[in-house]
Amino acid sequence: GAHYYVAHVDNGIHRELIQRYIDVQLVLLSPVCPHITESIWGKIHNKELNGLCVNANWPKAEAEDIIKTLQFESLQNISHEFRNSYNSDEKDRKRKLNKAKKGSDKHAQLINPCNGANVCVADDYKPYHKQVLKILLEIYDEETNALKLE
Repeated sequence: GAHYYVAHVDNGIHRELIQRYIDVQLVLLSPVCPHITESIWGKIHNKELNGLCVNANWPKAEAEDIIKTLQFESLQNISHEFRNSYNSDEKDRKRKLNKAKKGSDKHAQLINPCNGANVCVADDYKPYHKQVLKILLEIYDEETNALKLE
């Protein structure tokens, strides 16, 4: 969570978001390890917010937006697959480069590694994708987690 956020945020870390993350973690951990959470809480808040972590309101969360969750997971999977594919291709390129004779056309082709990629994400499905998804939804049985083939 936090490592991904720090590595991928633009324009610096959003201080309020990090503060909220820390506060929620402290409140959630306070019943299990009250001494350490109170110590950290006191150092962070200097006796504000009712003074003690134990007096802070229990965190409230909004209902999960399943679409955003699935979109995030999809992007994570695509990124992972892309990195794995790149690493495999780069290893193969280096192996071939070491075998290629210096000054040859093959060596010239392999000397420069790939240094980037563009990933495009659509805001919506194309009409024919929507039609296929509608049909699949109509024949999907949620109880059996399978398609009803009649």
